[in-house]
Amino acid sequence: MKFVIGDIHGEITKLKQLVSQMSRYPIEELFFVGDYLDKGENSKATLLFLQEIATHFRCTFLQGDHEYAWLRFLKCGEYEQFLLRYGGKTTMRDFGITDLEPKIVEKKLYLPFQHFFQRLRPYVVLNEFIVSHSGINPTFATRPRWESLGEKEFVFRRFDFIGYDKLVKARKFIFGHTAFVSPYYDGWKIGIDTGAVYPRSGILTAFEINKEYFLDHQGYTMNLSDINSSACPILVNVGEQNDE
Repeated sequence: MKFVIGDIHGEITKLKQLVSQMSRYPIEELFFVGDYLDKGENSKATLLFLQEIATHFRCTFLQGDHEYAWLRFLKCGEYEQFLLRYGGKTTMRDFGITDLEPKIVEKKLYLPFQHFFQRLRPYVVLNEFIVSHSGINPTFATRPRWESLGEKEFVFRRFDFIGYDKLVKARKFIFGHTAFVSPYYDGWKIGIDTGAVYPRSGILTAFEINKEYFLDHQGYTMNLSDINSSACPILVNVGEQNDE
C-alpha cells in the first residue's frame, strides 16, 4: 500500500502512532507532503524519526512552506519574521537555538539533517494523482511541464487553488498546507492536512492511494467515496493559516 501523510509540524507522538497504524498493512511506499517542523511537540525528534522510517520503508519527502522558509533563511536571510511568527520558535527550542542567526541555524539544524533537506522535492506524480504541499497556482495548472517552476509555487498556495474547479493534467491532486477538521474532497482535490498540531482537532491523517481511503493516527478509517464532495469541511484556526 502507498500512503500519503499530511502536515506533521513536530507532532512526533502522533506521527509514531500513525506509523504504527499504517504498519498493520503491507506498506510499499510512503509520501510526506511537508511541514515537518515548527509549532508542535518536538521538531528535532520528528526529523530523527523520519530518517529512521526511511531506513525501513521507501519514502519520498516533499517540501512544505516551513522547510522552504528555513532554507531560504539560511541561503538569503529571508523569512525571519515568518519563522518567528509561525512556529519557528518551537523549532529553535528543540534544536537549542537561542539566536536566529544563519550560522547557528546551519550548524544546529541544517548540517545534522543535510541529506534530509537535500532530498526534499516540490511535487510528485503517482499514476492518477499529483501530490504537493499546497497545490499549485491555477495560472500554471495546465502548463505541460512544471520543471522550470520555482519551489515556491508548490508550498504557499491556498484559497485560489482550492477554488480552482478543474482537473490538473487529468489527475486528482493531493495536498496539505490548509488544515481542515476532516479530510477535504471536492471531486478531484484531496486535502489531508487535518490540523495535527492544533489542540482541539489534533488529527494526523494519511491517504492510501490504491484503495482510496483515509487513516488517522487514532486508527480511524474513511473511504474517499464516503465524503460529500459538495460540502467543504470547517477550516482549523483560520487566523493562523497564513498566505504569502
